[in-house]
Amino acid sequence: MSKTLGSIITDVRDKVDETTEVRWTDAEITRYINKRVAWLQSRIETFNPDYFLRVETATAAAGSNSLGIPSDILGHRLRHIQVYEGTTVALGDGSRIEPSQLSTVYAYQNLTGTPLYYTMLAGQIKFAPGLQSDSFFRFIYSVKESQLTGSNSTIGYINDEHTDVISDGAAIDCLIKTGAWDNVKGLSENLKDRLQEIANDVTPTDPVMMPQENIDWYTISD
Repeated sequence: MSKTLGSIITDVRDKVDETTEVRWTDAEITRYINKRVAWLQSRIETFNPDYFLRVETATAAAGSNSLGIPSDILGHRLRHIQVYEGTTVALGDGSRIEPSQLSTVYAYQNLTGTPLYYTMLAGQIKFAPGLQSDSFFRFIYSVKESQLTGSNSTIGYINDEHTDVISDGAAIDCLIKTGAWDNVKGLSENLKDRLQEIANDVTPTDPVMMPQENIDWYTISD
């Protein structure tokens, strides 16, 4: 992806008819843009829960009893964890750990309380007893867009062709602040139409397509 924060700010300023800072600073527009990035990612996930799925790997050393979960998970969208004991690569038959199983693993540590979600483990997988040898882990999860900061920072996972919705939303947020409701109405109608187009773009239409986690699973099993 190549759409930068600076170019999105320019798009927003075009839509609110303010090419230089007068009513809205770049910092304020950046806040609105980041809010709309998170909003759009949530909408795309609603249209296609597999759209942002990614794989990340890690190795836990022998004798350890915990492993950090990837820090860029979107919400609670950890699909599953594949564990390959006694190896530092994905060889042989791995053991699949569902996120719901982590509460059971958690209980083995004699820790108090019952976690509702794996995030209750403070970003760690807890397991016991300690690993007998180095073990390879693969995480299947939905990755979260990073917040945009500098003008050259870029959108990571949302397609560039969909970023007009981000600038539409940020422009709406700007205009609401000044009460320019006529302009808000036009942008809102365009945003609604574009969301329907995006839903069509990101929703798989091929009946033989499988979710990425299933493709990954069958590849492992071959």
